[in-house]
Amino acid sequence: MKTFRIGTDAKDDTARESSAFHGDGSDFFTDLGEIFRAKTLFLKTGEISRSVRPEVARSWIRSKKTVDPAAPLISVRAFETRGTLKRNKDLIKRASGALETAYNALDDPRYALFLSDESGTILHVMDGALEEGSGNASPRPGQSRAEIFFGTNSVCLALSHRKDALALGAEHFLIRLHETAGATSLIRNKTNEIVGTVTLAFPSSMFDLRLPAVVKLCASMIEKDMELHGFSKILDDALEHVEEAALVTDSNLKILTSNGKFKEFAGTKKTDLLSLDVKKMFPEIDFASLLGGPDASAAGEVDMFVGNSRRRVSFHFLGAESRAACDRAAIIFREARSSIAAPGKTNGRERYYNFSDIITRDPAMESLIGDAKRMAELDVPVLITGESGTGKELFAQSIHSASRRKDNPFIAVNCAALPGNLIESELFGYDKGAFTGAGHEGKPGKFELADGGTIFLDEIGELPLDLQAKILRILDDYKVARIGGLRAKPLDIRVVAATNRDLYGEVRKNNFRLDLFYRLNVLSLHIPPLRERRDDVELFLAYFVNLLNAENPRLEKKRAPGEILEILRSYDWPGNVRELRNVVAKSYFLSPGPEISRRHLAFPEKAPPEAGLSAEPADLPAERRIIEGALEKSAGRVFPAARLLGMPLSTLYRKISKYKIDRRKFARKNYKGFETG
Repeated sequence: MKTFRIGTDAKDDTARESSAFHGDGSDFFTDLGEIFRAKTLFLKTGEISRSVRPEVARSWIRSKKTVDPAAPLISVRAFETRGTLKRNKDLIKRASGALETAYNALDDPRYALFLSDESGTILHVMDGALEEGSGNASPRPGQSRAEIFFGTNSVCLALSHRKDALALGAEHFLIRLHETAGATSLIRNKTNEIVGTVTLAFPSSMFDLRLPAVVKLCASMIEKDMELHGFSKILDDALEHVEEAALVTDSNLKILTSNGKFKEFAGTKKTDLLSLDVKKMFPEIDFASLLGGPDASAAGEVDMFVGNSRRRVSFHFLGAESRAACDRAAIIFREARSSIAAPGKTNGRERYYNFSDIITRDPAMESLIGDAKRMAELDVPVLITGESGTGKELFAQSIHSASRRKDNPFIAVNCAALPGNLIESELFGYDKGAFTGAGHEGKPGKFELADGGTIFLDEIGELPLDLQAKILRILDDYKVARIGGLRAKPLDIRVVAATNRDLYGEVRKNNFRLDLFYRLNVLSLHIPPLRERRDDVELFLAYFVNLLNAENPRLEKKRAPGEILEILRSYDWPGNVRELRNVVAKSYFLSPGPEISRRHLAFPEKAPPEAGLSAEPADLPAERRIIEGALEKSAGRVFPAARLLGMPLSTLYRKISKYKIDRRKFARKNYKGFETG
């Protein structure tokens, strides 16, 4: 047997490698015994026969450094599957139909067809494992076909050389796979990036040159489905940015997709779309003449019927002049101007703050933003500390927006504002029948709603100890069980917490669990108060005045003279940016002329300071009178009183308790001036 070592006769190697998969293959693939003898020689002496393909030979040499060729299959490392499957759920969904079609066409239990991601980790297997008695590979989800773990195989050859690959018999590095063959085709996206592979595994004695073509066809079907789905997703995203409610139908008026505004406008859910009859929804529209007719579009006002409701809408129908040219149609509509209806809350994609929204020119804040940007890239918990009103949620949202989770939910939970008797069900959810009054369908909690994204636990220091223990358990294994539920659901979340308390001090007082503190405090940010960055007051003043001018076009535009800036810079801002915003807004609306006047500066806790002088500490009895005045205006209701004061709800509750204020004496019957708190 002739032998060679890698690196010699490179020209000949290249020529053979490029022609390895051409022709009828009879001169290369039929002699499985020759491959076996070459493999045995390599394992004994390190020499490689010229009958071995160069890409296989190089893989053998690399595999020998990390893989025991005699290892049983069970010892091949199986990866933790949950995160991998979640990251690739769209690929699995797009591929499942093509895999099923191809596997059914093969119609032989000795074949196994499986999908892998771009790193070689198996995501989905058709017909489970092959018979081990035939020496096959028993693929299973979560198992890695990467060369460093599995040795030479068709998946690692395809990914390494970025082209379709075969591995026959003893070309596999593991001895237990010597009677197995594998054919792998790459799956690429529209930008030609490799996103996964499809592999057919079977006994090597069944090798047929037509089998790689089957795998290639399956991969092409998956790529086509991905392309069509990508177009559909672009269409869905485009519809969400349309101001009107919108539907897309096929030529038979079956609804294919719609935007969130339609679902809210029609009072229906996504699952109900298939049951809607477009002709019955718009009985006044002659769809028969519009679909494929000479007039492919129409507009006007009609009645729209959904369920038992009727609404007058302005509509615009967009079709095609020929069904052969396009079998789609769109209907765009909004509430008719002649009808009277309260505007509904839009259901478009929510925009979260990002780091460019943070207003500052303070060097310490700019350094803090740089730290936060680096933290956004690390998928670990962050604890944000700082006084009330400094912008802790602004930083939390910015971290979310700069992370890999930016397209997934950001769920904010104010731990201080949750009602004590409902806090568990709000955080963890409940199954149907979990307690008296529980909904028939159950309800997901905040942690479950944040799956895939970020949960922001604001005022975390206000949580009672028993709830702290339950949150600690979630952070230990990232699973949550609903109240009354029998199983825990895995979570893929990032936790960002915030507090205005000294949590370590609370730990020493036994008010906060030390183990939870360490769980949350993996990375930390401390936002300095506004009094430590007085140069930012000028930026905030200009920003808030410009914002108020833009939001109130019917009012005379105002500006803030230099005298106002000096007064604001001299104040200590115990309520930080939130207090500054309220002071500017109140002064803006109270000032009658084109300038915000000093006389109308409305400081909530004390009189405005003289320019250039520091403010004196707040007069505590005066603070009580201010709080009682707000409660008087809100009829004893805490939530609207907190809004009047520009004060967090939790802070107001503490001050009411501190001053022993009886809210009942401010209550008035039939009060309708504010929301109840």
